[in-house]
Amino acid sequence: MLDPESERAVAQLLTIPFTTAEGQTKKLADWQGKILVVNFWATWCPPCREEMPEFSRAQDQYGPNGVQFVGIAIDEAAKVVEFSKKEPVTYPLFIAPPEMPGLIAKLGNQQQALPFTVVVSRDGKLISSHLGRLTEDNLVKKLVPLL
Repeated sequence: MLDPESERAVAQLLTIPFTTAEGQTKKLADWQGKILVVNFWATWCPPCREEMPEFSRAQDQYGPNGVQFVGIAIDEAAKVVEFSKKEPVTYPLFIAPPEMPGLIAKLGNQQQALPFTVVVSRDGKLISSHLGRLTEDNLVKKLVPLL
């Protein structure tokens, strides 16, 4: 059972309007009914960059089964644009709004370290949170039971 603060944090995460580096806006709730894998990352974070190709492969593999990966950069838009030109990913990348550090703490990342990944069920419940690089094997173990 999730504590009420975590439940509120997930609800807030789903309703925040996120902006892409190119200026488009979307809410995670727009993917309602999908399993969301939300990865908080930064261009200056080596473990973040290492896991992104694996996340792209997983998006390609599990996307048809209702899984949606999303990257939320704790970074500047210009750096994210430059990064995505060199290292394209198969899932959307957004820029974190100013309130993100507080929300990340409520989701289980008190250290405010990166990378940090949360998995949200189809019905909007926090299934897991993982601080540090998430390996492909560990990711699959989290996703497969939800499919």
